[in-house]
Amino acid sequence: MTSSSPHFARGAYLELVVDRPPLTPRAAAQAATELTGFCSDTVQDPQIAGDAMARSTVWSLWWD
Repeated sequence: MTSSSPHFARGAYLELVVDRPPLTPRAAAQAATELTGFCSDTVQDPQIAGDAMARSTVWSLWWD
């Protein structure tokens, strides 16, 4: 299970610190799919977003 906490927020921008990032492409795509419901502006394609999120300890989200 991925664990994250807010690190920085300003306006329509949120940065999360990820304590346990997904380690596999499948787990990363699943995490990206879950984020789609929260922030569809950032995550438009879960597979592509998952590739960027895998093993990353900082995730950036924004709303247009």
